[in-house]
Amino acid sequence: MARFSDAAIHRVREATDLVELAGRYTELRRAGADRMVGRCPLHDERTPSFTISPAKQLFKCFGCDAGGDALSLVQLKEGLAFPAAVEFLAQRAGVELEDEDPGVKACRARRARELVALDRAAAFYAAHLRSQRSKGAPQAAEYLSARGINEETRQQFEVGFAPGEGGALLEAARAAGFSVKELTDVGLVSRVRGAGPPKDRFRGRLMFPVCDMQGRVLGFGARKLGRARGPKYVNSPATAIFNKGELLYGAHHARAAAAKAGVMIVVEGYIDALAMHQAGCVNTVALMGTSITEQQVATLKRLAPTVVFLLDGDEGGATAMLRAGALARPSGLEVLVAALPAATDPAELLQRDGATAVRELVGAAGAFARFHVQYVLDRSEISTPEAKDRVVGALREVFAAVAPSAVREDLIALVATRLDLSHHCCAPGWRFHGQMTPPERRASPPTIPRTRP
Repeated sequence: MARFSDAAIHRVREATDLVELAGRYTELRRAGADRMVGRCPLHDERTPSFTISPAKQLFKCFGCDAGGDALSLVQLKEGLAFPAAVEFLAQRAGVELEDEDPGVKACRARRARELVALDRAAAFYAAHLRSQRSKGAPQAAEYLSARGINEETRQQFEVGFAPGEGGALLEAARAAGFSVKELTDVGLVSRVRGAGPPKDRFRGRLMFPVCDMQGRVLGFGARKLGRARGPKYVNSPATAIFNKGELLYGAHHARAAAAKAGVMIVVEGYIDALAMHQAGCVNTVALMGTSITEQQVATLKRLAPTVVFLLDGDEGGATAMLRAGALARPSGLEVLVAALPAATDPAELLQRDGATAVRELVGAAGAFARFHVQYVLDRSEISTPEAKDRVVGALREVFAAVAPSAVREDLIALVATRLDLSHHCCAPGWRFHGQMTPPERRASPPTIPRTRP
């Protein structure tokens, strides 16, 4: 992580006008000699409670209690860590950063070149999908159409196609001045069979660029088509700038809507995310088909206080839901679960039943504890007293995380009914081990912002 001198950070602050910056996020009006007000860009509100002091270059929201300077606003609004926020504003203001570590400047220059290579690769793949000239590109377009993904969404997310020829990208990149080593370092080129000639890593596959919060391409997810050989999905290898476990697909498109609504919807795959955004559920990100990580949970917490997991309605999706909830709850996130029909993913549900059905499903999302209890009950044998005791024991850990509440009482009643036991037979062993938290942050169902009709 880059470290910047105090002088460099001061220059970035001096070069940034907080009023102009905030004005890009929300409409402001003057309310005094040193006071601008508007609706807070960090949460959804009807009455303006966001105030800026132009003289002090500080803001304060009396609705969500956020406050600080331009760097604070960028961190909260863009979901960036402090160093990334400094870089964001420096680039915006044209300020050259001075690093305390002399080696960091060279690393940043190398990183900048790598980002250019990846950006050009994304454009290369997208052009091949649009042109339909490469063998396999029509099949890729047909697959997207069959899944209901239109041209506008493909372009918004820069979906592309990697030609099946072994060196199409390599040839184009080398012609643009990139070396084989540079392309290998960012995972675009690999050597086959040890010392063999370098070839494109991705060949004959549908390409999904994976970006950071600023929309910069860091790597790719690639899906095979038809009966092609190889695994269904191949991803960029771990590199100096790409770590799949730290990223959420589509986060740069979803962050503003999630911050405004206070809710982020999490799905499993690339197509699910595309379909959700296309349907107007723009506060949606994808885990890219892998188990959620602590880094992803930390990112979700920065983006919104509530997360709704909308994972595939199969055993794999249920297992992923349990892991996701177990990691997310201790972080302080409000974790809700929207249960999909069996053997159904969000994209399929959207195609079959439409956006309204998905909105209703998300709006009816329940507490993670309810999903966990139901999961245990549905998969447990309860025909004997011994079996029932085992279920009660298995649920002890679940109830240990549920504070005294109407939800807790309802879940105890559910278990008692399913096991045909008295309320007092179940509850004594289920003590709450956490800390009491303030009342729910919202009383209404999760909000799904709409940007398209």
